[in-house]
Amino acid sequence: MAKSITGYVALIAILSCLLGGLVSYAAFPQVVTKEVVVTKEVPVEVEKVVKVPVDAREQYLETAVNDVINYLEDEEELTCNGVEYDKNEVSVLKIYDDFSVSFDEEGYSVEGKVKLKFKDEESCKRVIDFVVAYEPDEEPTITI
Repeated sequence: MAKSITGYVALIAILSCLLGGLVSYAAFPQVVTKEVVVTKEVPVEVEKVVKVPVDAREQYLETAVNDVINYLEDEEELTCNGVEYDKNEVSVLKIYDDFSVSFDEEGYSVEGKVKLKFKDEESCKRVIDFVVAYEPDEEPTITI
């Protein structure tokens, strides 16, 4: 009988180990980690900021003012008190500091204000607001 009890004890021990293994497997499951790479294309707009040195801004303005005066002469708008003047009879009295130079994909534009003085007429002065748009390989577009 001692042999049979030892067999039962061995059987109970084996069953206990199996049951303990199943319980611990159920209570503490193995964690499986899987790495997944997801690629998604997202459209992005990039803003282009162009910093123009102060000296260059003034060169853009000077070019624009000359183009405005040439435009006024071509359009026969260099008049004061009913008298027409040539470009060489008109001088720039003042270029206002509040001007801007703007760049875009197509070119750039200069916006500003200039005060003109007409020869032989001390009291005749004219302030002109202008926008000059420049595009590559095209004549400037001038708006007064």
